[in-house]
Amino acid sequence: MRMNGNEERLLRAAIQDLAGDPHQPPNLVSIVISRGRRIRRRRRVAATAAALVAVAAIAAPYVWLRPVERSPAPVAAAPSTGTDPEPAVTATPTVDPTVPPVAENWQDGPLRLPGGWLLAGLSPRVIPAAWAYDRVAGRYVELGRQYKRVWVAPQGSMVAVQRSLTAPEIGVLDHATRQLRWTVLDGQVHDAQWSPDGTRLLINFVSPKPPYPQFGILDTRNNSLRQYPLRTFPVTCADPCRFSWLPNGREIAVPLLDRGQSPAAQDTADRRSPTPPSPGLQIYTADDGTPSRTLPVPGTVRGPGAWSPDGRLVVVQAKASAQLVEVATGTVVRKLPSADVTWVRDDRLLYLANYPDDCAAVLIDPEGTEIQRLPLPKPFFRAEIVVAPN
Repeated sequence: MRMNGNEERLLRAAIQDLAGDPHQPPNLVSIVISRGRRIRRRRRVAATAAALVAVAAIAAPYVWLRPVERSPAPVAAAPSTGTDPEPAVTATPTVDPTVPPVAENWQDGPLRLPGGWLLAGLSPRVIPAAWAYDRVAGRYVELGRQYKRVWVAPQGSMVAVQRSLTAPEIGVLDHATRQLRWTVLDGQVHDAQWSPDGTRLLINFVSPKPPYPQFGILDTRNNSLRQYPLRTFPVTCADPCRFSWLPNGREIAVPLLDRGQSPAAQDTADRRSPTPPSPGLQIYTADDGTPSRTLPVPGTVRGPGAWSPDGRLVVVQAKASAQLVEVATGTVVRKLPSADVTWVRDDRLLYLANYPDDCAAVLIDPEGTEIQRLPLPKPFFRAEIVVAPN
């Protein structure tokens, strides 16, 4: 504590009162003041040191608990200069999960097929009733003996049904609402095919009067039907005229007439034509039914599943066999066991080997090599089988 001038004078006076002691030095006052100042300096140093210790004691815990900063990320190695050997790349073999045998109570759940797809519908030939997979209920529903053919949509809850193979009508059942609506066309229905998104039904039908082959598109979203007679097209389709969806869901393909085939689909004017159409596929736009382009693919495409996922290859039914064809050039790559195939992925195709005494779902690769086979029970023999994504 520092003294002001008055306090120091008082201290000097007090000490001088004691100066009567003969043993005190003559400069007692100066000595006392000097010592007092040294004492004050020591006390200040001690107080400062104590304060620093106290601050350190308070601050230390926060330093210890501070999160440890992560070390900087390692610097990426410099690109190879080309002198280092390339690391060996080992191809991962494709693993195809084995599907279990078909259970006796297959109706109670989805029947899974090789390649990850499932059985979607059965049209009776020998079996007493048609079946369709109900995605809402997660099981198969018996549609009754009155339906001769069923087409289950690849997505959603729609099922198309036909009561007679010669009827000019087709029905659409919605599993979600249990409603069935019938649509009448201008001719006999030969076939039907759902668009990849399961909302539109492509209908192949033949009118009893010219123009004979026609196709219609039934949009289930608004229950509208558009029919396109062949007379409006500047081309002639092969016999039979089988229209099918392209995988994009916006276009439709039909095989052009090959003069080596039956002329049943030609009219008189077409037979007299000096420049018959070349074999291939005529493509139409689904929105208005107008021809847009052609592809040099000789044969009939059975459905959108026949096109490879990358669009480079397609499986067709040619005159004598099923063939794998390059889309861009029309080059036949090889023969395959069946044209009714579905590409389940880039390197796998699924088809149904359906004979009077045997029925199986078979998974093959694009080389035609059999990968896996699932025998199907007798009710499936010779039935029309519809498959769909799982």
